[in-house]
Amino acid sequence: SLSIIILTYNSTRYITPFLDSLFDLYGEKIASKEFELIIFDNNSTDDSIKLAKNYLKKFSTQELADGKEMEKSSSSIKIISSTENLGYAKGINHAFAYVSSKYFLVLNPDAQVLKIDIENLERLFEEGKSTLAIGGRLESYEGVPEKSIGKFYSPLTFLIFSLGFEEMFHLLYSLNTTSEVDFLSGGAIAFRSEYFKKMNGYDEKYFMYVEDMDLCYRANKLGYDTHFLSFASIKHAGQGSSSREFAVTNIY
Repeated sequence: SLSIIILTYNSTRYITPFLDSLFDLYGEKIASKEFELIIFDNNSTDDSIKLAKNYLKKFSTQELADGKEMEKSSSSIKIISSTENLGYAKGINHAFAYVSSKYFLVLNPDAQVLKIDIENLERLFEEGKSTLAIGGRLESYEGVPEKSIGKFYSPLTFLIFSLGFEEMFHLLYSLNTTSEVDFLSGGAIAFRSEYFKKMNGYDEKYFMYVEDMDLCYRANKLGYDTHFLSFASIKHAGQGSSSREFAVTNIY
């Protein structure tokens, strides 16, 4: 009923706690093939993929090399290794090629899963026939809600962001109630597979950052919509593979 995509890149210090949190809650659903787990590694130079394989060796796991002919498998866990760092947008698109469910959820490995309410998620997707994406609740490890919802940028609002005033001007914010929004952070976001495929996924010209805003913007132009819903509750370290300077540069 749900595919979960994890994109790893030098995620050694995060991957085991992440998998612990996921399997403590949903190990049975993954083992019974109700949930599907897809780990796509962006050519990490650390032990990210080794740790993931060791963790998952007690399960039926299919290992694949990205770019090879896709193999058919009944396994509910797939680990795909890339021979190069494709970046975030292209990496997610490549991982999506292995998705077999109607909806899929993208989670960052620098996180711990507290809840995934699949019934509520499916309900909102079924009620909103034009809904492309639904974002979950992110919070810091200290329990502070993460501002993971944003308004589309303009030259002026990007200047405000680059100066660090995005929160003051409410360009990024958090919510406790279900609401239609401009765009969502990719840290915990669920997609309707059919629409994601129709839109050719993320724009691969973006290496990292802005791809989530761009996708939601293009969806808006096509008549699709984007919602926030507390279907998932995630503790998130944030910028686990980057820094603020790297983020501002790539968003620019």
